[in-house]
Amino acid sequence: MVAFRTSLFGFAFGFLPSAIGQTSSSTPPTSTNCDCGFQTNDGTIWANTFAVDWASYTQDIDADSALNIAQYQIEAKYKNTYPRTFSRQNVMAVDRSLNLIVKVNSSSVTCASIATTRKDILYGSFRAFVKTTTTPGTVASFYFYNSDVAEIDIELLSRLQSPWQAYYAIHPEVHNPDGSANYATWSYSNLSFDATQDFHEYRFDWLPGLTVFYVDAVEQYRSITNVPNVPGNIILNHWTDGNPSFSGGPPLHSAVMEVTNMTFYFNTSTPQTLVCQSMKTPCEVRSGKTLTNLQPATHSAASTNLRYSFLILWFYRILAVLVLVHLFL
Repeated sequence: MVAFRTSLFGFAFGFLPSAIGQTSSSTPPTSTNCDCGFQTNDGTIWANTFAVDWASYTQDIDADSALNIAQYQIEAKYKNTYPRTFSRQNVMAVDRSLNLIVKVNSSSVTCASIATTRKDILYGSFRAFVKTTTTPGTVASFYFYNSDVAEIDIELLSRLQSPWQAYYAIHPEVHNPDGSANYATWSYSNLSFDATQDFHEYRFDWLPGLTVFYVDAVEQYRSITNVPNVPGNIILNHWTDGNPSFSGGPPLHSAVMEVTNMTFYFNTSTPQTLVCQSMKTPCEVRSGKTLTNLQPATHSAASTNLRYSFLILWFYRILAVLVLVHLFL
């Protein structure tokens, strides 16, 4: 009886912070409990996420099974250009960022590329925080790839610095009668900043029949022509082939493209069912570098549940007080 009275007293007049904390929505959820999907600003819900915060990356990048570092060569495409040779040694995680290096020595120029291992990505919202090189003659690329006729690109050409520009393209490209790129599948924007001085968010949202390109969360271009409808992977690379009409170069010395974060929200070619057990609504994706920028998509419901929890808790506490009064009288 004494133990029962003590427990009842503790419930009636004590506090239960752990119970209240579990119903609070003040702490942003992580990817592990966003089991109801990820909702982007256009209302689209994605089932999966993949994120690497290179500022805190501690793994051996060569042993990371989620990433594939390129070691291959693409033969020269045009007259008076040279092959793009990608080397594993040109990709490294150092100084709180991913470094993709175009290396120049007396006898060769080599490039760098890293990609997701999974190749079943089918539509999504893809973001990378990139700072490119000051050295003219390279291309910093962030893109989706299935084949040369199913590709979505964002590219920064380091030979174009006054102002800096971002290029956006869908492959296969549509061309004008004179051979130039048609705006149905290609565009560019002048950037209001120096792309070498800080990290900026480059993003493309790939939807059925539509691709939208962003820089720092501001829409730059959209295309409804030749939008891929097949799965593939996401690639970041840094390259040059000496083409005076595009990459320029070769660069006079080695050049570094840096990536501090890459975060992708996507679906796959295999249909998936959202569990919605930990969360009852999708996590809302906000602009930012990491998954900590996720918030519950519906805040009012969480606040309402919290108020009801307080009411129920105090109802039982009052009831416990009445029981104690009855026991002691």
